[in-house]
Amino acid sequence: MHPQTASDDSDGGPSPGSKPPIATPTAGKPATTPASAGGAASMPCGAATQACCSGNRCDAGARCQQGKCFPCGHPGEACCAGDSCNSGCCVNDLCLAVGASCGANGGTCMSEGCSGCGAAAQSCCPGGGCHNGLACNAGGTGTCMACGKADEPCCPERGCTAGVCVGSADGVCRTSCGAEHQTCCALQGGTFCSAGLSCIDKMCSMCGDSGQACCPGANACRGNLACADGKCGTCGKPGEPCCASSQGDDGCPGPQNRCMMGKCAGDPCGIVGQACCPVPDGGMGNPSCSGNGVACVSGQCKQCGRAGQACCTSGPACTGGPCRDGMCSGN
Repeated sequence: MHPQTASDDSDGGPSPGSKPPIATPTAGKPATTPASAGGAASMPCGAATQACCSGNRCDAGARCQQGKCFPCGHPGEACCAGDSCNSGCCVNDLCLAVGASCGANGGTCMSEGCSGCGAAAQSCCPGGGCHNGLACNAGGTGTCMACGKADEPCCPERGCTAGVCVGSADGVCRTSCGAEHQTCCALQGGTFCSAGLSCIDKMCSMCGDSGQACCPGANACRGNLACADGKCGTCGKPGEPCCASSQGDDGCPGPQNRCMMGKCAGDPCGIVGQACCPVPDGGMGNPSCSGNGVACVSGQCKQCGRAGQACCTSGPACTGGPCRDGMCSGN
């Protein structure tokens, strides 16, 4: 069990082979999550049943799994950050009640931890659990040792009671480097920062979201943002940087929008939410939209074909029901 705050990755990403990042309490700070397109947007996050906040963080009493915060720490629930439980023992990532069996050779769950494992110099409990302030040296002796203080190994889920966890593998707690606005830590032949930060110009900085510096490496910006002039921002509209291209497009959505010298140029018409593309001078037909399941409705490109939506003008008019008076019916 380890009730300390966790920093769950180094140099902006989790260590290979580590468990999924566990939530760090947000300490009551306003919760914001980045929008995948069109810049950042504020939305509730961090509480149990809500989405995880930036950096895979959740409020105290919840942990982040697959992008969502789930309750943790009570008997029968998953262990919280740092293999911690509100009471009882963390065994195999599950909180056990005081008096429960800790498994073969683990003894009984006591208020301070399992009686037969997890204490200093004892074998780690099943799943790698140790008593408060200790970490399992699973890569070495398989015993529990001190962790979390300055210059000590990080506790489970890269937790530190002093400083931040940096470095690859299990990491080390550092107080003079690795946090935001601090210098990058020089370790293991490389430079490292704590969770969600990247080493930019020898300083640990937030990166990847709208208005922030571009992160090092191939995935410079998150979501549908693009890197231009060293910063991440929206992309794809005329005058904006071209987005990352995918099969069949050049990073500038719309049949009349083109990527030219790294920026989009033309007309953004023809995609959902934009105006229908006009008919060229002297051309035949009606204003149009591109893509399956999109139709021109009152001059705007809108999704079509499902119940309550307009009938599509190309391909099947409706899916799952007939087209009546220009609208798809569900029966």
